[in-house]
Amino acid sequence: MAIFLIRHAQSEANIDERTQSHADIVLTELEWQQAQALVDRLPCIQQLMISKYICTSQTAQGIVQRDDVSPEINSYIHEFSYLSAKKCENTNMQDRKTCVDAYWHRMDYDYRY
Repeated sequence: MAIFLIRHAQSEANIDERTQSHADIVLTELEWQQAQALVDRLPCIQQLMISKYICTSQTAQGIVQRDDVSPEINSYIHEFSYLSAKKCENTNMQDRKTCVDAYWHRMDYDYRY
């Protein structure tokens, strides 16, 4: 049995678009193309686990259609986020840069900005 760990490629957040929450970030047109290219390179998938995030279900969509497999949402798969969802609402990467830098400067895993 082979196990493939796949992370989504380019999303709105990756190209400095404003986003509402981590869970609601969607794929860009480029990532839709990247996701399809990935499907073309993978063997048939029998079991598919995804996170609750929209971009992961969008990335998996081609596999779901090709292999007629139902994705299982696994709550243990998620983004590591140290930024407050409320403070990050309607922000882009540039807006969050100060928060990100402050978090990594602290080097405190439990700290949430």
